[in-house]
Amino acid sequence: MEQQSEQLLSYDETGKMLSPVNMYVDSQRVMEDDEEQYTPATLVTAAYPEYHHTPGTPVLLFIALAGLIYGWCSFYYPKFQKFQFLLSLRWIWLKDPEPSEFYYLMCKIGGIAYMIVAIWAAFQAF
Repeated sequence: MEQQSEQLLSYDETGKMLSPVNMYVDSQRVMEDDEEQYTPATLVTAAYPEYHHTPGTPVLLFIALAGLIYGWCSFYYPKFQKFQFLLSLRWIWLKDPEPSEFYYLMCKIGGIAYMIVAIWAAFQAF
């Protein structure tokens, strides 16, 4: 048995690699005549915790939390909406650089959409 790039490979007594891929037909496993139910690599993976994989992506959860905070600020705080308007640099080319009511409405709609996507991404993290 050997480990290559976080995957365990097992060999039989002749040195032939045992395939970690199984064949299924109608959700029933099809086994060859000389094939065993579990490969040695599967048994080692089940027995030792250092080979267990933890599901999920914690980084995506933190990104989703940051997106939720951004969406809430964009939805709720008019000062944050005005700050976003100043960051867009539209005020450089306008005589009266004030955001319109439509701009504030779109900030609120965009904030709601951003929070929905952030909640969906948080559920996808795990």
